[in-house]
Amino acid sequence: MNNEASLHIGFDPLCGWCFGAIPAIRHVQKHVPDLEIELLLGGLFTGEAIRPYNRLFDFIKSASVGLERVTGKRPSQRFFDVIAAPDAPMASSLEPCDAIRQVQDIAPHKALSFAHRLQEMHFEEGRDLNDPRVYAELTYELDVPEIETEYWSDRRHLQHVLTPSFATCRAYGITSFPSYVLETDQRYPVRCSYEGDELVKEIAYRTQV
Repeated sequence: MNNEASLHIGFDPLCGWCFGAIPAIRHVQKHVPDLEIELLLGGLFTGEAIRPYNRLFDFIKSASVGLERVTGKRPSQRFFDVIAAPDAPMASSLEPCDAIRQVQDIAPHKALSFAHRLQEMHFEEGRDLNDPRVYAELTYELDVPEIETEYWSDRRHLQHVLTPSFATCRAYGITSFPSYVLETDQRYPVRCSYEGDELVKEIAYRTQV
Protein backbone atom coordinates (compact mmCIF):
# COMPACT_ATOMS: atom_id res chain seq x y z
CA MET A 1 0.00 0.00 0.00
CA ASN A 2 1.07 3.58 -0.67
CA ASN A 3 2.16 4.78 2.78
CA GLU A 4 1.20 8.34 1.90
CA ALA A 5 -2.44 7.44 1.32
CA SER A 6 -5.16 8.99 3.42
CA LEU A 7 -8.92 8.59 3.50
CA HIS A 8 -10.97 11.74 4.00
CA ILE A 9 -14.52 11.24 5.20
CA GLY A 10 -17.21 13.87 4.84
CA PHE A 11 -18.92 13.58 8.19
CA ASP A 12 -21.51 15.19 10.40
CA PRO A 13 -22.18 14.06 13.98
CA LEU A 14 -25.97 14.39 13.55
CA CYS A 15 -26.01 12.37 10.32
CA GLY A 16 -27.70 9.00 10.81
CA TRP A 17 -25.97 7.56 7.76
CA CYS A 18 -22.59 8.48 9.25
CA PHE A 19 -23.69 6.59 12.35
CA GLY A 20 -24.59 3.65 10.11
CA ALA A 21 -21.13 3.72 8.54
CA ILE A 22 -19.26 3.26 11.84
CA PRO A 23 -18.85 -0.54 11.51
CA ALA A 24 -17.46 -0.20 7.97
CA ILE A 25 -14.95 2.46 9.02
CA ARG A 26 -13.84 0.40 12.01
CA HIS A 27 -13.38 -2.54 9.63
CA VAL A 28 -11.12 -0.38 7.46
CA GLN A 29 -9.12 0.68 10.52
CA LYS A 30 -8.59 -2.95 11.47
CA HIS A 31 -7.64 -4.24 8.03
CA VAL A 32 -5.74 -1.21 6.68
CA PRO A 33 -3.99 -0.04 9.87
CA ASP A 34 -1.46 2.16 8.08
CA LEU A 35 -4.14 4.24 6.39
CA GLU A 36 -4.55 7.72 7.78
CA ILE A 37 -8.24 8.56 8.23
CA GLU A 38 -9.39 12.15 8.60
CA LEU A 39 -12.89 13.45 9.22
CA LEU A 40 -13.97 16.49 7.21
CA LEU A 41 -16.66 18.26 9.20
CA GLY A 42 -19.72 19.07 7.14
CA GLY A 43 -22.06 21.17 9.26
CA LEU A 44 -25.39 19.55 8.40
CA PHE A 45 -27.41 21.58 10.91
CA THR A 46 -26.02 25.08 11.11
CA GLY A 47 -27.40 28.61 10.82
CA GLU A 48 -31.10 28.62 9.96
CA ALA A 49 -31.10 24.82 9.73
CA ILE A 50 -30.74 24.58 13.52
CA ARG A 51 -34.16 23.74 14.96
CA PRO A 52 -35.81 21.77 17.77
CA TYR A 53 -35.25 18.07 17.22
CA ASN A 54 -38.95 17.30 17.59
CA ARG A 55 -39.59 19.08 14.28
CA LEU A 56 -37.46 16.42 12.60
CA PHE A 57 -39.01 13.43 14.37
CA ASP A 58 -41.23 12.17 11.53
CA PHE A 59 -38.46 12.48 8.95
CA ILE A 60 -35.88 10.70 11.11
CA LYS A 61 -38.31 7.96 12.13
CA SER A 62 -39.15 7.26 8.50
CA ALA A 63 -35.52 7.42 7.33
CA SER A 64 -34.44 5.01 10.07
CA VAL A 65 -36.23 2.18 8.28
CA GLY A 66 -34.00 2.54 5.23
CA LEU A 67 -30.96 3.13 7.42
CA GLU A 68 -31.45 -0.18 9.19
CA ARG A 69 -32.13 -2.02 5.94
CA VAL A 70 -28.89 -0.76 4.35
CA THR A 71 -26.52 -0.58 7.33
CA GLY A 72 -28.01 -2.85 9.98
CA LYS A 73 -28.05 0.04 12.46
CA ARG A 74 -30.85 2.30 13.65
CA PRO A 75 -31.30 4.83 16.46
CA SER A 76 -32.56 3.46 19.76
CA GLN A 77 -36.00 3.95 21.26
CA ARG A 78 -34.34 6.14 23.89
CA PHE A 79 -33.12 8.45 21.11
CA PHE A 80 -36.61 8.70 19.62
CA ASP A 81 -38.15 9.37 23.04
CA VAL A 82 -35.73 12.25 23.58
CA ILE A 83 -36.25 13.91 20.21
CA ALA A 84 -40.03 13.51 20.34
CA ALA A 85 -40.35 15.28 23.69
CA PRO A 86 -41.90 18.79 23.86
CA ASP A 87 -38.61 20.00 25.37
CA ALA A 88 -36.46 18.14 22.84
CA PRO A 89 -32.89 19.45 22.41
CA MET A 90 -31.92 21.55 19.44
CA ALA A 91 -30.60 19.77 16.38
CA SER A 92 -27.31 21.62 16.00
CA SER A 93 -24.13 20.33 14.39
CA LEU A 94 -22.07 23.20 15.77
CA GLU A 95 -21.31 21.92 19.26
CA PRO A 96 -20.30 18.35 18.31
CA CYS A 97 -18.38 19.54 15.24
CA ASP A 98 -16.41 21.97 17.37
CA ALA A 99 -15.68 19.28 19.93
CA ILE A 100 -14.31 17.01 17.19
CA ARG A 101 -12.33 19.92 15.73
CA GLN A 102 -10.69 20.52 19.09
CA VAL A 103 -9.82 16.84 19.53
CA GLN A 104 -8.35 16.80 16.01
CA ASP A 105 -6.03 19.57 17.20
CA ILE A 106 -5.05 18.25 20.63
CA ALA A 107 -5.24 14.46 20.18
CA PRO A 108 -5.53 13.73 16.43
CA HIS A 109 -4.92 9.99 16.87
CA LYS A 110 -8.12 9.78 18.96
CA ALA A 111 -10.34 12.07 16.89
CA LEU A 112 -12.03 9.30 14.90
CA SER A 113 -12.74 7.22 18.00
CA PHE A 114 -14.05 10.34 19.72
CA ALA A 115 -16.42 11.13 16.85
CA HIS A 116 -17.74 7.59 16.60
CA ARG A 117 -18.24 7.26 20.33
CA LEU A 118 -20.01 10.62 20.33
CA GLN A 119 -22.48 9.36 17.74
CA GLU A 120 -23.08 6.21 19.77
CA MET A 121 -23.83 8.32 22.84
CA HIS A 122 -26.30 10.32 20.77
CA PHE A 123 -28.06 7.72 18.63
CA GLU A 124 -27.88 4.77 21.06
CA GLU A 125 -28.02 6.44 24.48
CA GLY A 126 -30.11 9.47 23.53
CA ARG A 127 -27.59 11.98 24.86
CA ASP A 128 -27.95 15.68 24.06
CA LEU A 129 -24.90 16.80 22.08
CA ASN A 130 -25.48 20.41 23.10
CA ASP A 131 -24.69 19.48 26.71
CA PRO A 132 -21.06 20.14 27.73
CA ARG A 133 -21.30 17.34 30.30
CA VAL A 134 -21.40 14.80 27.46
CA TYR A 135 -17.98 15.96 26.32
CA ALA A 136 -16.53 15.98 29.82
CA GLU A 137 -17.58 12.34 30.15
CA LEU A 138 -16.23 11.36 26.76
CA THR A 139 -12.86 13.08 27.09
CA TYR A 140 -12.44 11.29 30.42
CA GLU A 141 -13.50 7.96 28.91
CA LEU A 142 -11.00 8.24 26.03
CA ASP A 143 -8.25 9.93 28.09
CA VAL A 144 -8.35 13.08 25.94
CA PRO A 145 -7.58 16.54 27.35
CA GLU A 146 -10.70 18.50 28.23
CA ILE A 147 -12.10 20.71 25.49
CA GLU A 148 -13.32 24.28 25.75
CA THR A 149 -17.08 24.75 25.76
CA GLU A 150 -17.51 28.15 27.43
CA TYR A 151 -18.06 30.02 24.15
CA TRP A 152 -20.71 27.59 22.86
CA SER A 153 -23.51 29.77 24.23
CA ASP A 154 -22.84 32.16 21.33
CA ARG A 155 -23.73 30.10 18.25
CA ARG A 156 -22.86 32.94 15.86
CA HIS A 157 -19.32 32.96 17.21
CA LEU A 158 -19.23 29.17 17.15
CA GLN A 159 -20.27 29.14 13.50
CA HIS A 160 -17.45 31.60 12.76
CA VAL A 161 -14.94 29.35 14.54
CA LEU A 162 -16.02 26.41 12.39
CA THR A 163 -16.12 28.23 9.05
CA PRO A 164 -12.61 27.05 7.98
CA SER A 165 -13.47 23.42 8.81
CA PHE A 166 -16.69 23.51 6.80
CA ALA A 167 -14.85 25.21 3.92
CA THR A 168 -12.24 22.43 3.85
CA CYS A 169 -15.01 19.85 3.53
CA ARG A 170 -16.52 21.71 0.58
CA ALA A 171 -13.08 22.06 -1.02
CA TYR A 172 -12.97 18.27 -1.32
CA GLY A 173 -16.19 18.40 -3.32
CA ILE A 174 -18.24 16.85 -0.54
CA THR A 175 -21.94 17.70 -0.53
CA SER A 176 -23.46 14.67 1.22
CA PHE A 177 -22.61 12.53 4.23
CA PRO A 178 -20.87 10.23 4.56
CA SER A 179 -18.62 10.72 1.55
CA TYR A 180 -15.17 9.25 0.99
CA VAL A 181 -12.19 10.74 -0.83
CA LEU A 182 -8.97 8.75 -1.05
CA GLU A 183 -5.86 10.85 -1.46
CA THR A 184 -2.57 9.46 -2.80
CA ASP A 185 -0.76 11.39 -5.53
CA GLN A 186 -4.23 12.72 -6.41
CA ARG A 187 -7.76 12.59 -5.02
CA TYR A 188 -10.15 9.76 -5.88
CA PRO A 189 -13.82 9.77 -4.90
CA VAL A 190 -14.65 6.42 -3.30
CA ARG A 191 -18.12 4.95 -3.70
CA CYS A 192 -20.06 5.23 -0.49
CA SER A 193 -20.40 1.74 0.93
CA TYR A 194 -21.55 0.48 4.30
CA GLU A 195 -19.74 -2.82 3.77
CA GLY A 196 -16.27 -2.82 5.28
CA ASP A 197 -14.86 -5.40 2.84
CA GLU A 198 -15.96 -3.33 -0.15
CA LEU A 199 -14.24 -0.23 1.22
CA VAL A 200 -11.05 -2.18 1.92
CA LYS A 201 -11.02 -3.55 -1.65
CA GLU A 202 -11.53 -0.09 -3.14
CA ILE A 203 -8.74 1.37 -1.01
CA ALA A 204 -6.41 -1.51 -1.90
CA TYR A 205 -7.11 -0.98 -5.60
CA ARG A 206 -6.49 2.76 -5.46
CA THR A 207 -3.32 2.49 -3.38
CA GLN A 208 -1.51 -0.12 -5.47
CA VAL A 209 1.95 1.12 -6.28
